[in-house]
Amino acid sequence: MPIIGSSASPKGVPTAPTIGTATAGDASASVTFTAPSFSKLPITSYTVTASPGGATGTGSSSPITVSGLSNGTAYTFTVRASHANGQSAASSASNSASPAQPTYALSQTFNASGNYTVPASMTKIAVYGWGGGGAGGSTGSQYQGAGGGGGGGFAFQEYSVTPGQNFVVTIGAGGNRNGTRNAGTTYFSSLGTADGGTAGSANSHTSAGSGGGGSSGVSGAVTSNGGNGGAQGGAGGAASSLTLNAAGLGSVTRGGGGGAGGAQTNAISDGDATDPGQSGTAGGSPNGGTGGQSYTSQTFSYGVTSASQGATGGAGGTAGGGGGGGGGGYALRPSGGSAGPYNSGAGGNGGSGQILVYVR
Repeated sequence: MPIIGSSASPKGVPTAPTIGTATAGDASASVTFTAPSFSKLPITSYTVTASPGGATGTGSSSPITVSGLSNGTAYTFTVRASHANGQSAASSASNSASPAQPTYALSQTFNASGNYTVPASMTKIAVYGWGGGGAGGSTGSQYQGAGGGGGGGFAFQEYSVTPGQNFVVTIGAGGNRNGTRNAGTTYFSSLGTADGGTAGSANSHTSAGSGGGGSSGVSGAVTSNGGNGGAQGGAGGAASSLTLNAAGLGSVTRGGGGGAGGAQTNAISDGDATDPGQSGTAGGSPNGGTGGQSYTSQTFSYGVTSASQGATGGAGGTAGGGGGGGGGGYALRPSGGSAGPYNSGAGGNGGSGQILVYVR
């Protein structure tokens, strides 16, 4: 005899569970429910089904997570109960829930070497990094120095971490016009590497410094080369731009090669005015160094031994791998004059590298 007041079927399958609340996650949703009001046998499992698409999740109790969903799509969910005699009818549909990737937030900016510790509750990191900028062409040349190259860059996202995990950060120094002219390399432990920019030419009015090439040990990482320094008074190259496609991230640009210094001035003959040197132009945007300026033209008499000195090239950006500007040109002594000094301007120092760390 059937039990009065029950909704059990003739086969004795359980009644439908009562749906609760669906809460969206990253490509997933967690669904709550309550057990059937009647079941002849112990419930062995529950199955939650997503609509649209039909993705399912199975478990022995509430809540149950359904994975493999598409972020940005709205879903509703139903649940069924099962035991040895069969499966119940589906519950009513849940509220609508749209999975979405959690938003990244900037955790720490490194302009100097140090250590990074993953904050509590965070499980993913994304990193942008740039090497140092190369120094601009230095003194000792009859011509202006070319601008130094901007540092290369690397970036990666969705790297799984645990709270409290530590990473070593090494920031590449900018090239120094009076010492190391090629810039230093930036590291994020062994996961990401960005080469420093190369120095601008010290002895040529046509050669440019070249940008360093970024590289990374992380699969699917983004890399970018820094821009070249300009030559013969030309503009600095493009900066290194890195783009990550995740909520809270995007395109970030740093570096840029320094502009070249002004070209030398050329004497024509004894007593004639020299041609003016060409002014250096600004480096790549943002954070590129400006080129040095030539001094104005002058008129020399026979036998004059002095020469005007070119200006010092501009420094690269303080962070993010801007290349240094090239040194300015100088006023060449006239034909027949005694040998005068080659007073070309010094190149600018490159900017240091940088690392930005985001978490979610």
